[in-house]
This record gives sequence, C-alpha cells and structure tokens, in this order.
Amino acid sequence: MLLPIRDIAPYLSPIFHNFTLHSIIQMSQLTLPFSLDKRLRVQHLALEEIIGAVPEEQLHLDLRPGKWTAFENAAHLAAFHHVYKKRIERMMKEDAPVFEPYIWEEDKRFAEFKDMRKDILLEQYVQDRQDLIALVDTLSGTDLQRTGIHGVYGQFSIAHWLEMFVLHEARHLYIIFQLAHTKHKQPLL
Repeated sequence: MLLPIRDIAPYLSPIFHNFTLHSIIQMSQLTLPFSLDKRLRVQHLALEEIIGAVPEEQLHLDLRPGKWTAFENAAHLAAFHHVYKKRIERMMKEDAPVFEPYIWEEDKRFAEFKDMRKDILLEQYVQDRQDLIALVDTLSGTDLQRTGIHGVYGQFSIAHWLEMFVLHEARHLYIIFQLAHTKHKQPLL
C-alpha cells in the first residue's frame, strides 16, 4: 500500500518536499540511457582492436609534434578512468562539488602508464573500466542525478558526467586509430 505524500513528507529530506510520491518512485528507478550504458560497457574494447596488432614502435611515433602519440593517447584513456571514478565518488559524498580542470602534466598515473608495455597498459585499461562499471552498477537512479560542477561546462548529473566520459574516450579512440595507421607525419583531421 502506498501512503500519501503528506503522510511520509516529514520523514523525507527537505529537497523532496516539493515532489509527489510518484515522482520520487520514478526518480529512484532511473537508469542510464540505453546507448550510454552500452557504450560504457563495451566501447573500451575498441582500444585493443585498434592497437592490438600494431607494432609498439608505430604507437610511439611522434607524428604530430607537440601532440600526444597514439600510445600516449591510450595511456591517457587508461589513466582517466581513475579521474572519473574519483569524481563520481566525490559527487556521492558532497553536494555539487566543483572539479578543477584535469592537468595531464600533474597526473602521476598518466606518467606511469605511458611508460608501460602495450599489453600491460591494455590489461590495466580493461581492469580500470571494470572497476568503474562496478561503481556505476551500485548507483541508484537518485544517485545518478547527483551533480558535480565542471569548471567550463557547468553543473552535470553523474549520468551526464558518464556521457562526457564516453564521448571523450571516443574522441581519443578516433585519434589513436588515425595515428596507429599513419606511417609518416601528416596533418590529421
């Protein structure tokens, strides 16, 4: 039996007082959008498909002076799981935390990962993704609506942060694909 909202309102957090019981039930059942959920779970598998057969020397070629190599892009993707996992954990503990911009030069994991062998990096990448997915799988619909503030783009829900994560990853995967299959220096689109 569902109780009228007026009967349970005193027991709810003040932020819920303006919602109906129906909207509270709906909010608790929210999940990630279908395509985001699928991309989060499988998009990372493309990295091994893209670079698995490419000689490691090719991945380290400096084809765009002043820009990352294919391998450095892959190391960044692997290191970035940790960044996003920490951001989600912080959003679960704090109300609308503000996140400082990511500065790759200060990222010790990135520095460590770019010196790994390809096979070790790929293993680390898959393990870190599994850890991120395990965290996301513990989140309720209400949790997915918690927010954090990006210094440039503003306030986003955890669900939107995850969308930004997979889009960011897709961009780097495309760059890695280009670099892994380029044999000499040339401008890339």
